[in-house]
Amino acid sequence: MAKAAKSANPQHSLPQSINLSHGSRLPPLAALRAFEAAARLGGVTAAAAALGVTQGAVSRQVIALERWLGLPLFLRQHRRLDLTPAGRSLSAAASEAFKRLSDATAELRGRGRELALIVSPSFAVRWLMPRLDRFFASHPRLELRLVARERPLATANLALEGVIDYARAQAMPAGGLLLLEDLSVAVAAPSYLASAPPLANPPDLRRHRLLLATEDVWDWQAWAAAVGARLPPPGRGYRLLTDELAIQAALSGSGLALMTQGLVRGELGDGRLVAPAGLPAVRLGCYYLRSPDDPVAAQRFRPLARWLQQEAAVD
Repeated sequence: MAKAAKSANPQHSLPQSINLSHGSRLPPLAALRAFEAAARLGGVTAAAAALGVTQGAVSRQVIALERWLGLPLFLRQHRRLDLTPAGRSLSAAASEAFKRLSDATAELRGRGRELALIVSPSFAVRWLMPRLDRFFASHPRLELRLVARERPLATANLALEGVIDYARAQAMPAGGLLLLEDLSVAVAAPSYLASAPPLANPPDLRRHRLLLATEDVWDWQAWAAAVGARLPPPGRGYRLLTDELAIQAALSGSGLALMTQGLVRGELGDGRLVAPAGLPAVRLGCYYLRSPDDPVAAQRFRPLARWLQQEAAVD
């Protein structure tokens, strides 16, 4: 945009509108900020206080902006400033622009503090969430977006999201951080054990009802192979397909569930579930953490990873 020619009385002879296209050079941002504050707050004194500068500095920036535009932005009356039509137009545009910049910056700063973690519902409810108060107490500036999904890795954005996933036996991928060993044990409610056939050793398992938390029953099969047991025939088990449903069914007295000890520690501790003495615990796999692949996201994730490892060590 070409500047208008100077005149002896610019307040009356200069055009009173502004037409800035996308291709135009931006005005000095410091001058624009000073003008926006003065226009919004109603004067140079209030703008100077808000910006933490002197009144003279604000005045010089406003005058510089007027010279840059070739337009008067204020009508300077005795002890007051009134916006010209051009000043009102630019004030509205500048205020909206600074607000949008402020909102965008706040959002980006929030993203910089936010950590995204995908985890299975059962692990989230039974292991992670009871501990989160300690995390937020020690990391008050961080924000955690917790996403509970079955089979977390299948839906994770590995570049930007952390994942707590399960690995069978020795299948934990390189770079995974071990959190919790899956020391699996058969558990049941006392009411079920009181009414069911005796369960003194692994062979007795064939006369019992199993609560199945996996589609292919791999966990019960691996456990049975490790302890020398034979599973009941198909049809004597309940297919529940998630750990949480299997735990709830066990609590209601519906049968035996095979669970990671760390996920039912509370129920075992207060006696709502019992692990029959004749059925040994077997290590079937582990829960592990995978940090985001993106270097910047991984750096932000590091405090959470350290905290998770510390909690797992205590557990």
